[in-house]
Amino acid sequence: MKVIYENTKVIGTATDAYDGPNSWVIAPDGFDVNKLDQYTMVDGVPTLPSLSVTNKAQAMSLLAATDWTEVPSVTNTANQHHLINAADFVAYRIALRAIAVNPPNTVVSWPTLPIEQWSN
Repeated sequence: MKVIYENTKVIGTATDAYDGPNSWVIAPDGFDVNKLDQYTMVDGVPTLPSLSVTNKAQAMSLLAATDWTEVPSVTNTANQHHLINAADFVAYRIALRAIAVNPPNTVVSWPTLPIEQWSN
């Protein structure tokens, strides 16, 4: 199998018969086609990011998905409808931020996303 790339981005795979027009290299041992979109070319070799890079990206993505909980109107108890378990989201985001700031190079036990609870 060949790995096709443009600049540093892996864009696909091809059979051994492939001869262009894009740049290509022979797939290294252990190349995982299921993670194709995660590979980049480093010194001419398709390379997966380190686990710490992946963990940081996941933590940042999970933080972004809960940014809405930081909007003051969401937690303002003077509003008729407000988030009543805001503290759960604060704790969740603190745990995520700790991973984002100092991402481990190991498998992470991710905190559980709280379920939104709204006032009536």
